[in-house]
Amino acid sequence: MARPHILIIPPWFDIDFQSNFSKSYHQWARDIADRFDAKVGLLFGEFSPGQIQREYVQKEDLNYHYLGVKGWGLPKVGVGWWLWKRQYVNAYQEYARRYGRPTVIHGHSLLGLIAAEAMHRHSEVPLVYTEVLGAFIEGSVATRLVRQGRKAVRNAAFVCGISPGMVDALQKTFGVPAELIALYVDDAVFSPEPRQEGPPQFISIGAPAHTKGMDVLIEAMALVVQKLPDCRLILVDDIPEQRELENQLRQLRLEDRVRFVGEMPHDHIPDYIHQSHVLISASRYESLGFTMLEALSCGRPVVATDTPGAQFIVEDGLGEIVPKEDPKKLADAMVQVYLNRSAYDPVDLHVRIQTRFGKDRILDQWMTIYQRVSNQSNL
Repeated sequence: MARPHILIIPPWFDIDFQSNFSKSYHQWARDIADRFDAKVGLLFGEFSPGQIQREYVQKEDLNYHYLGVKGWGLPKVGVGWWLWKRQYVNAYQEYARRYGRPTVIHGHSLLGLIAAEAMHRHSEVPLVYTEVLGAFIEGSVATRLVRQGRKAVRNAAFVCGISPGMVDALQKTFGVPAELIALYVDDAVFSPEPRQEGPPQFISIGAPAHTKGMDVLIEAMALVVQKLPDCRLILVDDIPEQRELENQLRQLRLEDRVRFVGEMPHDHIPDYIHQSHVLISASRYESLGFTMLEALSCGRPVVATDTPGAQFIVEDGLGEIVPKEDPKKLADAMVQVYLNRSAYDPVDLHVRIQTRFGKDRILDQWMTIYQRVSNQSNL
């Protein structure tokens, strides 16, 4: 079999790897290249008229082809869509000239799909599409994006969502068959450690505040303190609404109970999880809930609100699922899981998550898909 050549189209990226989002796509590409001796490239970016630029970077044998300005914004309506797609087609042509024709183009999320489909129509390279955008489950995707997506998805050889809820939402939105391939957790990074001694410590990872239900979580903490007087909560990520949350903490006299640590490099997150006893996901919307996977892989149980992501991940014995927008039930579950923490064996939690979401298992699924769609296109 010829060496696979996968061209990945993320919805957004920064070539300097300043965000964990960009680092995660780099690592995903790196893992595919390493496991399958595949050639992997990424083509990404946004553009504004009069500000077109190109950057070509090779990092760890991966080819990064950067299009446009270092910013992010939705393309315009009408002719703006044509111009936006045209720039991606032009960039694809240059990519193919420099690095060779890929065997598969993989568009990620809705904008990645739309750009990748324009390249597919130009090149006839088979197209696969993965959706991670929680707005599909919420039903809040902009109409003009859905309209473009419906046109593009017809030419996809394979469509998948990262959770059962996402699969259902894709099928409902686009009327096409979709399959499930989840994200994976690297057990070399997110490995179990024995439970920490010391005061009860909870952790929540992610932003923005409203989506992640941080206002509800803070209300719940006011109740948890009544039963666990020395408890603490760590909030990890760059939270734009931090000032509003700090006001809420002052009103509830919880300033010394909650610590904002900001956005952490991804490989530092396990340290914070290991220092904690329970991860809390109070989300109003969650398509998968990757931080739940990471915490469980680190051997920490989860208390999560009832979202499609939590329903998919938090099986019996991994933690508790509670109703959304209910601080009291969230607080009761936080206390219960903490007090019963000895029932959650870190190694068992890790093994259970790696069995379902381990890196090798998920990557093998993807290579099977890549080979299948490549073979179909050659018939």
